[in-house]
Amino acid sequence: MKLSKILSSSAYFVLNKELVKKLGCETTMILADLISKEEYFEERGMVEDGYFFNTLDNMQQDTSMSHFKIRNALNKLVKYGFNKL
Repeated sequence: MKLSKILSSSAYFVLNKELVKKLGCETTMILADLISKEEYFEERGMVEDGYFFNTLDNMQQDTSMSHFKIRNALNKLVKYGFNKL
């Protein structure tokens, strides 16, 4: 079995190489996590006016990143305008 099939058969992150170059790996990982969660909540009709609820603890559990690194990544995403999408 190909390694790519093993990786894609379970929970994983899809990281865009260009975003990793511009934003860094951790920030891109947080963005990927948020996109995944938005899709999850949209499928269940839990997005209201384009918003959904998530906590730092949940993000830490899903990414293994510290609260400090998550906050830094979120601030970087805001700085680059991702909060306006």
